[in-house]
Amino acid sequence: MKINEIWESVYVNDLQRKPSLINICSAQHSPMLRLNTLVRSSTRSFSSSVSLQAAPNTSKTKAIAKGFKGSATGKKSRKTAGSFRFFEDHVHYAKNREPGFELSNLETLNPTTLDLNKVVSYSEQQLQKLIQAGSFKKDQFHELFKTPITLIRDETSTMAQFVQDIATTPSSQNKICLIGERGIGKSTLLTQAQALAISQSNTIVIPISHALKLVDGSNDFFYDSKLQTYTQPMYLKKLLSKIEYINKELLSQIQLSQDYVIEGVTKDKAATKFNQKHTLSDLVQATNLAPRQRGRVFQILIQELLNQDSHPVLVTVDNFSAITSHPITPYRNVENKQLYVEELQITKTLFQLTSNEVSFKKGGVILATSSDDKPSVTLKHGLGLIAADPYTKESDFNRTLASKITTVKPITVGKLQKECVGKLVEKYIEANAFNKTELENNNHQNLIDQKYVLSGNGNPLELLKSITMYH
Repeated sequence: MKINEIWESVYVNDLQRKPSLINICSAQHSPMLRLNTLVRSSTRSFSSSVSLQAAPNTSKTKAIAKGFKGSATGKKSRKTAGSFRFFEDHVHYAKNREPGFELSNLETLNPTTLDLNKVVSYSEQQLQKLIQAGSFKKDQFHELFKTPITLIRDETSTMAQFVQDIATTPSSQNKICLIGERGIGKSTLLTQAQALAISQSNTIVIPISHALKLVDGSNDFFYDSKLQTYTQPMYLKKLLSKIEYINKELLSQIQLSQDYVIEGVTKDKAATKFNQKHTLSDLVQATNLAPRQRGRVFQILIQELLNQDSHPVLVTVDNFSAITSHPITPYRNVENKQLYVEELQITKTLFQLTSNEVSFKKGGVILATSSDDKPSVTLKHGLGLIAADPYTKESDFNRTLASKITTVKPITVGKLQKECVGKLVEKYIEANAFNKTELENNNHQNLIDQKYVLSGNGNPLELLKSITMYH
């Protein structure tokens, strides 16, 4: 068929199918506009007609399932759109790293070997429990070694003495807060305190590793009318799992002091009963409880730990400054009003401990700040570091929260001495962590001098970056 005949047939067919369009165009628009309209509609019809006529008859063509790809075994696997995490988070969770360096002949961290400026490692028991507790952060370069290493510094002795004190004195007398610049080693000291407590074999550790997640609105929550507070079931699930794993042997030794009945969330759900023959391990391991009942489990756990005096209790909170920086949380009640931080069960419990409203008969509380949070007048005033101006805005200074941490002792974490930097540099040389060119062009003393300057005169994080990244 010739092109003119195709054009004529398409044009006539369009006129027959769309008479109303022709009438509207003729009544309201100029002849030129009518012609443009017909040409556009005819062109579309012509294109589709030609494409239908030109399409080959492929009855044997295989249909392709979108979103799937074949595998070597013939099974279909789902294609993904890529990682939803940032690169640093993706590598951390996927564990796409080469095997770390290995150092031999390192002593393990324990209260009897705390020689200053000594590099030590963690025991297998400590390491397993610290990993479960979330003590190792992804930006601390612990993955450089197969077994994380740590340096004994002046503040380590302070942590060791603190852990020793909580074994005989109430938590109301043992409350400290680690402060300092970014990368100075606050979280590392917190980890050392946890490891020392684990090595004592009779101390119960309650680790809250990311306090920001309590107040950033990322967790589910609901109002428990029986507890008269807001609970966070998913966060509690992880926290109770950590507590159970780290203190499994100790919790099984503590029997409940009274009977408890946790009612079912619905009328058809039977109540769960605990008597004095059950232990705290039975309580946190109860699998027949609904998620909404975890707040009640956490309340009973804390109450029982407050009543007993056979085991010291150490509560550690990393990134505590996030709580004081966000007293008004993104969570909202049924009236669409934002919740105050003390309306949440876990944060309310923390402030009860720091304000001495409640106290473990034996135990202590260690808080650690983070430089990722905005500077908080509330925290600094409460720790006695500054005196807040009477005219400070309420959004910047919460007097109620500040009053609840006035009995917490601040400990400023300082920079490493040059001798400490030298010990770390020697261990990194021994592990072949340095660039070969850098080793060939400098002797050990030159490397120590250079890294001490590049680290900002003793910042541990900057020191690690200068060794591993500035090649």
